[in-house]
Amino acid sequence: MMYASDREELANRLRECGGGLQRGESVDLTQKKAQLRALQGEVRIVLAPRSDAQLRAIAFMLYAWIDHYYFNLSGTFPSQISKRVGEIRSQFLMQSAGPALIELADALIDVDASIFSPLAKLFTAYLDALDELGRAAGGPS
Repeated sequence: MMYASDREELANRLRECGGGLQRGESVDLTQKKAQLRALQGEVRIVLAPRSDAQLRAIAFMLYAWIDHYYFNLSGTFPSQISKRVGEIRSQFLMQSAGPALIELADALIDVDASIFSPLAKLFTAYLDALDELGRAAGGPS
């Protein structure tokens, strides 16, 4: 498969996932799984050696980030903070993750150095959400 085709396929999937997250759709109805888990499956395919190095690096970062997201912002939380966790998670997905994934899709096609700008936005917004979660749980600020 050609590199441009790999980029276009991943860009389309990023746009679909990002748009769904922005609309508050946590489940990909075509794959019947969570948006980010569905995206992670697509990203995993791009990790194969047939893809260009830059695309593989981006895929690796996305794959690792999705794992990190599910470890830290998904799952069971003490009842006293579970509502706040849901609010933080929803706000992050709709306002930060969704737009960043769409911006990344455009940068993948443009193939320029700005490709890491949306990743920086995504990762820093995610880390900020984790900090807020820690404060909500009574951790250090």
